[in-house]
Amino acid sequence: MVDSNGLPKADPKNQQGTLFVYSPNEVCSAIGLNWFTARSLHWDGFLSFDPEDTPELLPSQEAELYFLGSLVMAGCYKGWLGYLLKDLEKPYSYFMSQIYFCWWKQRWLILPPTVPTMEMVGDWVVDSAPSEEIDNLEELRDNLTALIDSLREDLED
Repeated sequence: MVDSNGLPKADPKNQQGTLFVYSPNEVCSAIGLNWFTARSLHWDGFLSFDPEDTPELLPSQEAELYFLGSLVMAGCYKGWLGYLLKDLEKPYSYFMSQIYFCWWKQRWLILPPTVPTMEMVGDWVVDSAPSEEIDNLEELRDNLTALIDSLREDLED
């Protein structure tokens, strides 16, 4: 599921449990969040459920508690938390492993793939081409050609 900004998040309609079901207390312990703060997140309108009344978390609730709890444990609360969440949709069941807050653009973005795609490399080359980076691009081409030739030789052996 993605929100209106195109950011991936857990689907709250998915009621199907996972192999391991966690309690709010277990998630809080895993991230070092104290119980009162977890409950305060609900009282202050950030957390969509009361951890006290939720013995087992649905996958979207678990994602939400990890997301908000991790922000709090990083030092964000109330004013900062409100600022960071202002453009996100409730419930805040986002995955920290898939998005990040870009301070320069002042918004949340999807983390890029760990392995550069051909499109990413192509964009980088196009961005570099009009500048004095042509020498660097030619050196990169020569290095890639040498690496490909070496790999071909290894495959032939």
